[in-house]
Amino acid sequence: MDKKLRNLFTVLIIVFSILTVIFIFTAGTDKSIFRKFTDNILIDIIAAVVCGAAVMFISFYYSMITETQVFDEIVRLNLKKIIRLKEKGWSDEKIAKDLAYAMNLKKGFRHNYAVRKFVLLLSNIDKIKEKEKNG
Repeated sequence: MDKKLRNLFTVLIIVFSILTVIFIFTAGTDKSIFRKFTDNILIDIIAAVVCGAAVMFISFYYSMITETQVFDEIVRLNLKKIIRLKEKGWSDEKIAKDLAYAMNLKKGFRHNYAVRKFVLLLSNIDKIKEKEKNG
């Protein structure tokens, strides 16, 4: 992920976090931002929930992108070994389990997630080979 995108995520998380705190602590009071427009307290609560949800979704999306890059990098660094294993007849799932084990993910949710992620990447190994050749 490039620096501009990372900075954008950081700024969005900070802005929505600050707004969430403001909306929570001013909900129902005369200091509420929305009090100038309406007397409905429900608007304050909805704004706080929406901003909190925005923080949550932006954080999850950022984590997903960052984590995906880690798996891509692992496959890229082990590309020669993966190609040799595929030539020996290893299945994508067997290679994925081997990579997950090497990451010290032996069982549980994280292991299953890593295996699925690696299988997806290994099924597109030709694209990764092309990417390596071109740059």
